Amino acid sequence: MPSIYDVAREARVSIATVSRVFRGTAPVSAATRERVLAAARALGYRPNRIARALAEGRTRAIGVMLPTDISNPFYAQLAQHVASCARTASYDVAVGLPPDDSVESFLETTAALEERQVDGLLLCASCSRVAAYAARRPQGACPAVAVGCLPTVDVPLVSADEEYGGYLITNHLLALGHRRVAFLCAPGQPGTAHPQGREHGYIRAMDARGLEPLLWHGVGTLESGYTRVRDLMAEHGDLTALVAVNDAAALGALRALYELKRPVPAHVSLTGFDNVVQGVYSAPALTSVDLPVAEMAERAVRLLLSLVGCDGTVPTRIIVRPRLVVRESTAPPRPH
Repeated sequence: MPSIYDVAREARVSIATVSRVFRGTAPVSAATRERVLAAARALGYRPNRIARALAEGRTRAIGVMLPTDISNPFYAQLAQHVASCARTASYDVAVGLPPDDSVESFLETTAALEERQVDGLLLCASCSRVAAYAARRPQGACPAVAVGCLPTVDVPLVSADEEYGGYLITNHLLALGHRRVAFLCAPGQPGTAHPQGREHGYIRAMDARGLEPLLWHGVGTLESGYTRVRDLMAEHGDLTALVAVNDAAALGALRALYELKRPVPAHVSLTGFDNVVQGVYSAPALTSVDLPVAEMAERAVRLLLSLVGCDGTVPTRIIVRPRLVVRESTAPPRPH
């Protein structure tokens, strides 16, 4: 099996230079880097990760906590981008999935990841769970970064300005002429990023026009979007637009409205939130709020690895702006 010494000899560089190339710990010229990598490929050399971890005092792995219910495509996209960013930085990813939706289960799964000696944790979970983790976090625990939480949690975070997103998409419907607009809210203990922000944005937009908000709770998944919207339309048949807390709920609502013969957008305009790929191919294509999930994942991984490296200059709050994506599911209300 070829060693680092063989690579250095083949590339005609020092052992320290080979080490710098594979660790990325110091600048190396592009020509030298390519010569070292070419020599490693020719020899079939692969760095010994265990030896490297022992030398650095790190495992080169980060833990990623996800919600119990990962049917929401947003989390699949987020996990995919996190894994890609970590791999680019030569880190492995260990995923934690709590067996149920309780806070205790979340904390136990987080502890299990920490026992694997991960260098840091990304917490992709509801604000209540992140707050519980922060309250019980032991002294000397590995660095942690929350993704998608309200800025009130006592953990460094990367999040989107979701209140602005809720305001943006509600205002889009109001500008089209809708006045009877309901918001499909997540359950009381949400697993999504922070629907409170989205809900507050909706309320702010309605209040600005002097309109009465209508919050319809218990919606957050494909199935609940389908069942709860049937109940909603039975009680409030005069609604002309719905703002769903996420795209999964919107897609369930889309099916319910089709079966109720209230087609979108001819009878009811419908919006989502997250801009997942399934909404692009629904019929009609879903108007949504795009959360820059790739940017959020990249900045979260970079922030976490900066904290792992004990860089005290890194920011602890990174907020990114979402954008409105208008497709086919919204239109002006039908004239009476």
